[in-house]
Amino acid sequence: MTGPVVGLQVQLEVDHLTYNEILFSQITINRLYDLLKDIHD
Repeated sequence: MTGPVVGLQVQLEVDHLTYNEILFSQITINRLYDLLKDIHD
């Protein structure tokens, strides 16, 4: 888990907007995954 986190921190320094987009999409994917998991259960 350390790898992706470090990558996001580097990306934050390079391009704040891109960092926010990656973070937002990651959160969205996690939420969708949780919803699908709840429906499946």
